[in-house]
Amino acid sequence: MGHVCMRSGSVGVRRSRRTLLLLPLATCMAVLALACWPGSTSFVPETAANQEHPRRRLLASAVAALPALAAPLRAQAAASPWAGKYSDPQHPGCKRNILVEGRYLTVEGADALQGAECKKTADFNDLKSMLDPAPVKEFTVKGTIKFKKENQATIDFSAKGGPKDLLAVLEEDGGIKFPDGNKWTKIR
Repeated sequence: MGHVCMRSGSVGVRRSRRTLLLLPLATCMAVLALACWPGSTSFVPETAANQEHPRRRLLASAVAALPALAAPLRAQAAASPWAGKYSDPQHPGCKRNILVEGRYLTVEGADALQGAECKKTADFNDLKSMLDPAPVKEFTVKGTIKFKKENQATIDFSAKGGPKDLLAVLEEDGGIKFPDGNKWTKIR
């Protein structure tokens, strides 16, 4: 099930991406089940189908409601300003990706094992880069966007030896600024 979240005096339910994708499929399956139910007039000769049946009205109402069910999915699918790929000047060339689900951030990254720069990392889009990639250590850390200040988040870098609740501020240009002065620039 989803998690209940309180924000701005309203109650919302955070659903996983898989749940959001399966909701329209489940709705369509329910509509088809109603259409194929024994006694349904969906697959009978034209003369019998012309008679008004309560199940037919229910089916028509369900089909008419499908666009309304899809509207919340489109709204939740709108990209968060936090989501994207970033460049970290303290670790040039190293991966910094932020994924967002509701108010929760997942930062996927890599740090070079020798020096600060990830000179040549393996990229599945460029097979030659996989022949001799630079040694890197991949990491995944989690964070939470603040409720009243959506341009601020706390990120737990303790999994890679950093602070537990590091403040990250999303700036107007899309970059992320940290208290030590480091700023990740948004690539896309």
